[in-house]
Amino acid sequence: MKQRFPLVTQEPANNQTGPKKIPFYKVLLSVIQASIGVQNSKNRERDFTQGKFWPFVVAALLVTAAFVLTVATVVKMVLAK
Repeated sequence: MKQRFPLVTQEPANNQTGPKKIPFYKVLLSVIQASIGVQNSKNRERDFTQGKFWPFVVAALLVTAAFVLTVATVVKMVLAK
């Protein structure tokens, strides 16, 4: 049975030596879009077929840390007044 979203492509296409590497800014943008629920299916399929696991983990940790720090800063500012 064919996997719906394999992590890497099975065979190189068009004489390529392996799956394309997704630039980190696209990984970060994809994680942000997915976290707020607006990622389209084309990007999601690209992520699952061409992307590796660890850049998405790092990007998710960065986005989560930025979100938590932003919320904490806003709460401190509001409570200080």
